[in-house]
Amino acid sequence: MNESILVQELDRELTDDQPRESLRSLHIINTLLIQILTSVCKLVNLTSLNLDHNRLTRLPDNCFTRMRELQSLTARNNYITELQDGLFVLIV
Repeated sequence: MNESILVQELDRELTDDQPRESLRSLHIINTLLIQILTSVCKLVNLTSLNLDHNRLTRLPDNCFTRMRELQSLTARNNYITELQDGLFVLIV
């Protein structure tokens, strides 16, 4: 599956109101993704997010700042070389 099809499928699944409200844990592992989807950033009730073994080059600005319940984030074995300032600053 190429990256654009994967992005469309994931985005479709994650934009439905029911899963977005009830989803607590998400694992996107060993894919061709090079960036985190906007729909993932809207999952404010996540407690665990695993992004290991993808092709991510950076973590998006203003994505994790609204995830007040997030306790565990892993993004091992990607292509991330640096983290920007304020990446995890909570918005009140």
